[in-house]
Amino acid sequence: MRMLHIGISNAPFEVPINILMLSYSRSQILGFGLESVAYGIYVTLFVACLCVFWSRYSTGQKISWVFVVASLVLFALVTVHLAVDILRIMEAFGNTTTAEADAYYHEFQSIKSVIKTAVYTSVTWVSDALMLYRCYIVWNESWLIMTVPLLLLVADIGWMILKIFCGIFTDVLWKQWGTTVFTGPPVPVLQSFFALTLVTNGLCANLIAYKLWNTQRQIERAIPNTARTETCHFTRVWVIVLESGSVYWAALLAMLAAYIAGASGTFLIFLDLMSPIIGIVFSLIIVRASLGFKPDGSGGRTFSSLMFASQGQVQSHPATPEWPARRQSEFSPVLTVTVAAPVNLADSQGKPYESIPDWSNHRW
Repeated sequence: MRMLHIGISNAPFEVPINILMLSYSRSQILGFGLESVAYGIYVTLFVACLCVFWSRYSTGQKISWVFVVASLVLFALVTVHLAVDILRIMEAFGNTTTAEADAYYHEFQSIKSVIKTAVYTSVTWVSDALMLYRCYIVWNESWLIMTVPLLLLVADIGWMILKIFCGIFTDVLWKQWGTTVFTGPPVPVLQSFFALTLVTNGLCANLIAYKLWNTQRQIERAIPNTARTETCHFTRVWVIVLESGSVYWAALLAMLAAYIAGASGTFLIFLDLMSPIIGIVFSLIIVRASLGFKPDGSGGRTFSSLMFASQGQVQSHPATPEWPARRQSEFSPVLTVTVAAPVNLADSQGKPYESIPDWSNHRW
């Protein structure tokens, strides 16, 4: 057995090399444990997310059914991913030796491995599509802004379908791949998939944050200071978007780095973690924005909704006095914001702006 000699205070001792190296079976056990913890966190946030949806729906406020359905789909996919991992662990460690367990996990073309890959890929695509949808709404449904992110998503989906799923049914690609995804034909395919996902999420998150930041600046120039203090502060929103998105982005970057470096054990651990992390990030944005959490984690005013509807409106909660601001000549964002505090907006002569209720296009 190969030994690693370590000297501490002139008292060397020996550690077997294989203890420090992650085999496939060890990485799967560690990955499953971390995935289970992350899944527990995700379940908590998923329930909180459903409570937010129900609270808005039960009080007569409109909700985006796109995000309601997406939440349910993501939860189902992440749960299936965990269930497949449980089945694989039970089968792998039903063998008598660690070598047999390693051999089981080397079978990347097995049915359960293919199902796990398909589920993770689907979770990634749903997450990317939702990120694009958020960006599309924030940018006032501008297809021009969405051209590059949309092309990246289409390229990501098309590339994986062409190289992976067509290969599953023809069996040609899998014969070329053999029992590893760390050398040979799989490398450029998977690297391209992870890189495209990384760029798509990073681009959309920054576009959303920039739009909200720029909108706040224009509102600050258009609305008097006394009124601005009662309107919602977009800083909290774009910080929430960046903070939540950076968690997924950092995990994805670490996984891609591990794959490029050939650290198979580390890569497999991150691969198990990615599905619940995607669910956590998706739910976290909704929960934090809706419950009014500040970037530092403390409580703030309730951000009951963020909507993009009528030109240049800042609108109060329906239960409070409504004095929306309409200054189209001074700022351009197509924006409607709901806050929980009463707002009393007036021009420089003290005359309130005309109230322009608009409840037709509430969006998350």
